[in-house]
Amino acid sequence: MRRAIRVVELAAVGLLAGVVVWRLAGCSFEDDGGTSARSATDQAQPDPSPADGTGIVILGDSLSAQTNEEFAQLLPGSTLDAVPGRTLVEPMIADTGMDRIAPLKALTPRWWVVALGTNDAAYAEQSADVMAADVETLLEAIGEDQCVLWVLPSVGAPADQRWIDNVARFGDIARFALGARPCSAVVEWSGVVEVEPGILVDDGIHLTDLGQRRLAEVVIEGLRAAGALPT
Repeated sequence: MRRAIRVVELAAVGLLAGVVVWRLAGCSFEDDGGTSARSATDQAQPDPSPADGTGIVILGDSLSAQTNEEFAQLLPGSTLDAVPGRTLVEPMIADTGMDRIAPLKALTPRWWVVALGTNDAAYAEQSADVMAADVETLLEAIGEDQCVLWVLPSVGAPADQRWIDNVARFGDIARFALGARPCSAVVEWSGVVEVEPGILVDDGIHLTDLGQRRLAEVVIEGLRAAGALPT
């Protein structure tokens, strides 16, 4: 059965670090239960120079935790809060993003980088309704007056197709939720994974050394394109 779902219309504001950065506005489409099309990207070389990340917090899971050294080098002054297995609201094998909102708010950040969703969509295989509710809950806890850049997760082969589909669906949900916010953007991690070899290890999710560097670069260029960092 097809059902109308309101999602976001994407307006590209930058093609940087091999990934499109999008501003968001509302629209609709018909869901036939299949996977949603993801943005096509072209490979681009990033600016490797360090960026001043003072006032930026990064809330993530194992992928961000893997990238600790790269964030410290390329985004000095930022605060990275990431642990493997982290989910948004409902704990699975670790804490949740919700657990960390209050401590991070005490730092009075200018921008929040949220790099969560893989564990909710893939490992936990949450339904679309649960994922949508959890995304809204997390964003409400961050606060409507806060700027958010969401790094949308990507899962590829040889991971189970159910995981791949659900992670793509999570991306649609996050885009829609962010579309109502006055200061928000998303970056498509899949745009890097799909066009650049050597980013992921053989599980289709976690990062090689190159992938760790590229994730940090994508976040920095996403922040630049969204106006959070000087270009």
